[in-house]
Amino acid sequence: MAECQIFAGREYKAVREKEYDLSSLKNFNGALLYWGEFKPLNTDILVEASYSFDNGGSWSAYEQIENGNAIKGIPIGMDLSQTKIKIKQTLSTRGIQSPKLFDFRIYFNEYPLDSGYISLPQYKTDFNSVIPPMSSNTSPSPYSVQSLNVDKTSNTYHLFDGSTVNAAANRYMYNGKTDKITIDVGSENSFKLAAYKMTIPVNSSAPSVWSLEASSDLDTWIEIDRQTENWKSSSVKTCLITRPFKGNYRFYRINILDSLYQYSNYISEVQLFAEKDAIGHQLSGQIYVRPWNDLQSSITINSNHIVLSPVGYTDESIVPSMSSYNTPKPFEITASSDSPDSPAYMAFNGSPAVSVRESWSVTSADGLGWIQVFTGYQNRFVVNRYIITAGPKADKIYSPKSWTLQASNNTIDWVTLDTRTNETNWVYPSGKREYFVNNMTAYEYYRFNFLETNGSALNIGEISLTPNVTLKAMQAYSTLIVPIPSQIIGTIHVPPHNRLVGKVDISPVFFDDKPSTIQVKIHDSLPGTIQVPIHNRMFGIVDIIPPPIKKAVLLPVQDAFVREGMPKLNYGTEQDMFAGYNAGLNERYRSLVRFDLAALPPLQKLTKAELKIFSDYENVPEALIGLYEAQEPWTEDGITWDNQPVSTSLQLQEKAGKTRGYIKFDLLELVKKWYQTPSSNYGLLLKALDETSAYQRFYTREQGKTPPLLEIEYLDQNVYSPGRSELRNNTLTVRQNGTKDLAGKINVREVWFKSELPGRIHVHSPDFMECTLFVKSEVVWGRLTVRRNAESQQTGRLTVRVKGDLTVPSTLRVGQFRLPGTLIVRRTEAKDMPASLTVRRSEQSSLPGSVRVSLPALPGSLQVVLSSVISGTLKVSRREQIQLSGRLTVRQTVSEDLSSYVSVYTKSELAGSIYVASEYFACSITVPKPETKDLRTFIQVRTKLASDLTSRIQVYDDSDDSSYVFIM
Repeated sequence: MAECQIFAGREYKAVREKEYDLSSLKNFNGALLYWGEFKPLNTDILVEASYSFDNGGSWSAYEQIENGNAIKGIPIGMDLSQTKIKIKQTLSTRGIQSPKLFDFRIYFNEYPLDSGYISLPQYKTDFNSVIPPMSSNTSPSPYSVQSLNVDKTSNTYHLFDGSTVNAAANRYMYNGKTDKITIDVGSENSFKLAAYKMTIPVNSSAPSVWSLEASSDLDTWIEIDRQTENWKSSSVKTCLITRPFKGNYRFYRINILDSLYQYSNYISEVQLFAEKDAIGHQLSGQIYVRPWNDLQSSITINSNHIVLSPVGYTDESIVPSMSSYNTPKPFEITASSDSPDSPAYMAFNGSPAVSVRESWSVTSADGLGWIQVFTGYQNRFVVNRYIITAGPKADKIYSPKSWTLQASNNTIDWVTLDTRTNETNWVYPSGKREYFVNNMTAYEYYRFNFLETNGSALNIGEISLTPNVTLKAMQAYSTLIVPIPSQIIGTIHVPPHNRLVGKVDISPVFFDDKPSTIQVKIHDSLPGTIQVPIHNRMFGIVDIIPPPIKKAVLLPVQDAFVREGMPKLNYGTEQDMFAGYNAGLNERYRSLVRFDLAALPPLQKLTKAELKIFSDYENVPEALIGLYEAQEPWTEDGITWDNQPVSTSLQLQEKAGKTRGYIKFDLLELVKKWYQTPSSNYGLLLKALDETSAYQRFYTREQGKTPPLLEIEYLDQNVYSPGRSELRNNTLTVRQNGTKDLAGKINVREVWFKSELPGRIHVHSPDFMECTLFVKSEVVWGRLTVRRNAESQQTGRLTVRVKGDLTVPSTLRVGQFRLPGTLIVRRTEAKDMPASLTVRRSEQSSLPGSVRVSLPALPGSLQVVLSSVISGTLKVSRREQIQLSGRLTVRQTVSEDLSSYVSVYTKSELAGSIYVASEYFACSITVPKPETKDLRTFIQVRTKLASDLTSRIQVYDDSDDSSYVFIM
């Protein structure tokens, strides 16, 4: 049986909740959540969060959170004085095993938004052992250790007692070549292992192959590291965990798979190191989009400084871990004296000494001396703090008591930065002390002069020189290169509770439109601004580059040979073709080949065209092979000696027969002709210039490996670099996705009092969306065009407001012939407002329209300008019984008749007059009498000159004879 699964038949769940008070954290600047978990088959773990912003009075609905992700339910920058968070953990199982969740942690970024720092949880390895010094296998609590093959004279806890003294009472011994050592850190102390250090007392009796494993329940183990070591060069090995693994673990196990000695092996000490938190600087960056064609994108970040560092003083020494007196370069370590077993560079090897071999020992007669660090020419550092760790010897008498720290840039002029005296009572072994230096100058040389010890020859375990982290880091610039000119989809997402303030430089390469979209997904009042500074302009800037040279290799679409001895047979499917004379068969051979140039893009400039045909013979008499242009069409499976096409005179010739390989013909001019006129391309004919010489053999396209080839090079005529040009046509589009009003505003400010500011605003409203265009400037010329694509009603209004006495010339033009509309001119004061309405007609059809003046006693005029006879009607209606004065003037500019009439409709007596100003203008005035009531009228004929004015007045009535006329 490979596997067996047993199910419980139902699902079991367990829920626990815990509330956290965040009132002490001030403003919220982000937080991350981490926890360890163990999920066997058919189990699940669900973690949810709920938030209260009124000190627990009300709570939000639970939302699911993921391990390692950020808290999303609290807005950035919010005041946390009344905020609480509640975490609910739900564990469920449908099998026979149960899931486990442990070591739940929330990392809050405690730095203000404008501080320039951000939190980086579990960023760097902390080389301080997680396990405290143990005095037994189970103390201090809750730590415990056990091993499988411990010798009865030894104790397992000696692996973690904090001592590396090589004595039987302080080292761990196990029997045989294998062992398993397990450490339990307790349920509340789970952590993620980042590194560990192993120290041995005897080089010939130690583990040689081992693995490190982690577990949450002692049942399921994962291997996180594996090592092989012969211990010939060192007795200390520090291992960084490089394998990726997630989560914190309670149990860790050293699985020793092989050892150097067969019977008994030893380990002095094991130290386990965890990750520690850090902070980083917030860095500004720029994104440059450079269009090009079908290339991959890349993101590069360049910085000259390390920008991640803990709070206060950095733990990183200016001196890297030295493996010799001058490695790594350019750093160098020198000293007044040292021992071959305890060289001076060991004081800067990057880790505390656990044996005398890892420390610096002075060998001078007085037991004193100096040690110096050279950081490299012009590679200067500012030191603000240093740490001295005493040596591993088990007595404080070897520790320094008095010393000075000096610095220099030339080894001649030394400056004393710090002086210490009477430094006693060192903790031994490996006691550590920290000292601060008031220094703001960078130096290349730093020297410690040890003037006195606590009783014996000086022994130093480690020295560390560190700068102050308050020094500002340089800005790290980042670049995003997107080399595709079109169809680039990108998104900048701003959460609803955040704000986005930024500056974008757009540098297009082409003149093509670059559409971009800013989409607002909240249908509510959301203020936003896009501002183009008045002193800036938009330009497209490109680098001038030559046209790229492109290559194309074409295979023939037809090739064959013909035989004089077999004039009716076709040889279009053979792998060989021939040219020349076969003396044995007394016949001639000729070959044909044709290439199709349709694969080349149009409108390109050809610079090279070379025909390559593979010759199979070598070391035979050379023959001249001629190339002729075919003048008639032919087919590969139909060509024979008898129907071979007519060819032109000799085009090119080359020798064949001496060496085996491709022979080449320069066909540039001929290929140019075929490229310009594809219908003239019937291919090429190959034949020997002397058709009595021995034949040559060539390969065809059916041969596969070395077929005929036509290699072409051309310049791409597409203009990729048009130079520097101002981009004048730009579009800003605001679209409404929902039915709710979305307020928007576009302000166009006049620059330097220029009267002409070209621009266009297009309002696209397919669903009759109400909108307003407001022009604030009095002297800005503009045009508003309303287009309608359907016959449905579309309401609109144009309002021109004038604040002062300035007259604003403006024009409203209706460009559609049969578009019903209304123009209303309102006047709110008694001041005259000059205006004109011009109706133009481009054809002879009627143009219905009306002009209505709704304000009483408003002087106005209607002028009909005609180039031909235009029929029209002017109707003056009065709603009240008050006087309505008006005048209709008809002017005749040509000597042809202008037929017109004026009708006055009235239901009561309406006083009026018709005045004809022309002296020789034939006209008639008819006064109808539609009812029996008297209608008082009079006609007055005036003449300015003495000549006679012929006129006639006719009074007639069909109903009776009671009508009469008075002639005055």
